[in-house]
Amino acid sequence: MAFEILMGHWDNYIFNKNNFYLYRNIETGQFEYIPFDLDNTLGVNFISNFDFTQQNIYNWEDGSSDPKPLYTRILQIPEYRNRFSYYMKSFIDSSLDFGGFFPLVDGMKDQIQASVMNDPLHSEDYGFTFSEFNQNFDGIVDYWFVTHGIKSFIEARKISANQQLVLNNIDPVIYLPTHNCPDLNETIEISVEVFDDESIESVMMYYEYPGEAEQSVELFDDGLNNDGIAGDMIYGISVPGVTLEGDFKYRFEVTDNNNQTSIRPACDAYYIYFGTKEYTVKINEFMARNTGTISDDYGEFADWIELHNYGNTTISLEGKFLTDDKKYLTKWQMPDVFIPAGGYLLFWADKDQEQGALHTNFKLSANGEEIIFSDAIENNYAPLDRFVFGPQDENIAIGRIPNGMGDWQTMDVPSPGESNEPVSVEEINLVQFNFYPNPASDQIYLSGLEENTFPLIWSIYDFSGQKILEGSLINTDQSINVIELSVGAYLFQIGDDLDGRSVLVVQ
Repeated sequence: MAFEILMGHWDNYIFNKNNFYLYRNIETGQFEYIPFDLDNTLGVNFISNFDFTQQNIYNWEDGSSDPKPLYTRILQIPEYRNRFSYYMKSFIDSSLDFGGFFPLVDGMKDQIQASVMNDPLHSEDYGFTFSEFNQNFDGIVDYWFVTHGIKSFIEARKISANQQLVLNNIDPVIYLPTHNCPDLNETIEISVEVFDDESIESVMMYYEYPGEAEQSVELFDDGLNNDGIAGDMIYGISVPGVTLEGDFKYRFEVTDNNNQTSIRPACDAYYIYFGTKEYTVKINEFMARNTGTISDDYGEFADWIELHNYGNTTISLEGKFLTDDKKYLTKWQMPDVFIPAGGYLLFWADKDQEQGALHTNFKLSANGEEIIFSDAIENNYAPLDRFVFGPQDENIAIGRIPNGMGDWQTMDVPSPGESNEPVSVEEINLVQFNFYPNPASDQIYLSGLEENTFPLIWSIYDFSGQKILEGSLINTDQSINVIELSVGAYLFQIGDDLDGRSVLVVQ
């Protein structure tokens, strides 16, 4: 925010109240702004009789009757105004050092100079010549909306902002608390970043184990306590692991040498859930070294992870996460897809997201690692399922038997997208079939059918039971067009055999 105000970008957000988007960051729960169309910036000024180098950093009223209530009300709160001034001063002193900033500007000019000179349409942009392009970095172009060159604007803006600053002591700022993702009985590592205009007297953490009273411990910035480099304002500590399932709760209290104190969170506490949340979708099978068992819709043999819903209702995966790194629980956010009751869904762990919604941004290591399936942000990414595995052989799958609830074991025959349990003769449907590719994007083909099966009727249903598509086939050479289906999971059925329904995923 300090950079935007100093450089004049905030005329678009506050002065004119446009040219930005608000984005809710799902990892922090906070809103961030994304600017665009930065026209009145770095000496360019389309507003007559107005000098942005002198604009008061605390007051962005434009002189009309058009109020700026959000910015005005925020700065009416002393704590926020003081913190704003602190950040502004920090930016001016650290980032607007001319010895470091101006060479950066010159470097950018050198990068684009040849392209500007060789661009035959360059002079069509308000008639600026190549010499005026060069001049505007250090001097002033004599044009009605260019009031300063880039460097002269920065120099003038830095002087006026320093003159306007009103600095008061701030309460300590507690920023970016982080923790690892430990199992039961595994050490808990916690760190937090702290800012202040005074020196820090103490950083305390108050915490409680499931079913126990609250206790406290001091965090350190000495490079020895899960805190990074000594003196980097990141404070850390490690405490013994949790022995019982439940929530480990913690909060911070920071005091500076001016006896000003901050608490975060102000209400309630952060928490880490130990154990596994009750959830009917589990990791059911995976393969970390697939060289020929099953190919994806691009014909590639990628690692895969299968989820299974052993419950009685359809489950949405929206907002949930998969990862292979317990320190990065939000590594890959799952798409808004559903797993029906008793259904299976296959994800390709190929680090190739551009191939579709079911392709993750990580691969599995054949040398062994961990797979974690975790809940959404509102449940603090509580683990829903996890499994640690060792070195893997080619085309060997590990799965649960019984499905979703049983012990992990090496599979005699991999069963991606299907049940891990042997099927008895009585359970075999009269019509046996497979379809591919699955997931699909435009069309599918049937296989495993005898010639005397044809002609046959097929249907595709959504999980509310509504029939979406139907048709007939006279031989195995025909395909079924699914390009009109929206991304998601469906039930594919042949004839009237309800027990023979299979899950079709469209991406």
